[in-house]
Amino acid sequence: MSTIDDEKLLVRQLRNEEGKTLQEIASKFDKSIYWVKSRLDKRYEPKRKRKTSSEENLSARDTEIHDPKLSNEIDQVTRLRQKGLTFEQIAAKLNRSIYWVHTRLRSKYTPRISLKEKEFQELRVIPWLLEQGHTITGQYVRSGEGLFIQEADIQSSCEGLLYITEVKVSISHHQFQTAIGQLLLHKFALKDISTLRLQIALPVEVRAENISNELLHFMHHEIGIDVVFVP
Repeated sequence: MSTIDDEKLLVRQLRNEEGKTLQEIASKFDKSIYWVKSRLDKRYEPKRKRKTSSEENLSARDTEIHDPKLSNEIDQVTRLRQKGLTFEQIAAKLNRSIYWVHTRLRSKYTPRISLKEKEFQELRVIPWLLEQGHTITGQYVRSGEGLFIQEADIQSSCEGLLYITEVKVSISHHQFQTAIGQLLLHKFALKDISTLRLQIALPVEVRAENISNELLHFMHHEIGIDVVFVP
């Protein structure tokens, strides 16, 4: 089955079986409403080169995945796809939605964060920020331009200040570096906002010796990033 055929099947499922609006579907894929209509109505169908199955499978593998569970899911779906199963057959075999299969095969739709991280954000970080007096103004908000477009996990305001919060569930070397790099690019993108505040939110139970008070002090005073430990 071609790329466009797969997209048509997926969009029709979201539209007809789940009752999603055109705008909801467009937002889900970060596409225009015209793109959605082109998958629903043959009159708008694009004329373009279609990916082969080998190109399709490589797209997800080119994405660096650090979550073991997500990586295993991608491997499992990729193997089934290489055996010739369609999206619909894979979804039925794994008891998942076609959209779930789609996100494991296409790198641009692969979840950026693991379910565990998303749950931590929704169930602990958001309530904690609200308790601190924050008003949540957006989640997964993009800022910047060109190569430096970044997606903020949480954007909020409190006492006249704009906060960008990156959410992490672990303090591995890679995770910590990634969070710092993301926030520095937000700082660059929003450099004209004097009220900007940057922070990394971590579960209180993961604090370890390698995040010392000296490091926290350096980050706050030298690079303008706070680390908060959420109960």
